[in-house]
Amino acid sequence: LAFAQAFAPDLEWLQGDVADAGFLPETFDVLTCIDVLEHVPPEALPGFVQGLAWHLAETGTLLLTVPTAATRTCDKHYQQFTLEVLRQALAPQFEIAEHRYLNRQSIWHKWFRTMLANHLFILNHAGLCRWLYRQYEKRMLVASASDARRIFVACRKKA
Repeated sequence: LAFAQAFAPDLEWLQGDVADAGFLPETFDVLTCIDVLEHVPPEALPGFVQGLAWHLAETGTLLLTVPTAATRTCDKHYQQFTLEVLRQALAPQFEIAEHRYLNRQSIWHKWFRTMLANHLFILNHAGLCRWLYRQYEKRMLVASASDARRIFVACRKKA
């Protein structure tokens, strides 16, 4: 938490367990979980999903991404997902209104990582960064079920 506070000291920061219905007294119109569910132990996932439902307004939207089963695992990940596994994990509380496969795995992936995240140089030329992003959009952003690194879903609460 201290690390995040250092980047945004003017924000109010809270720390708690989303599975605790009393953690926050209010609900939210949108909740985002970007690469979060894979860090939740499988036995704790039902409680975590229930907690998301408690904290989301009745007409709210849950936006989340998870790594696909085709992605190499990380020691910090308890699991990876297919769309069906994700649907089952969310099913007690949510229905998936929309899904997309993102971040195509390709030969370009390593090249882009080298250009944008390396220890040799920082790329900060605005024009070159825009060009690289356009290339990323064209070659890697949209994927299929067989070559995606991530699944994005937009969910709504079940009635």
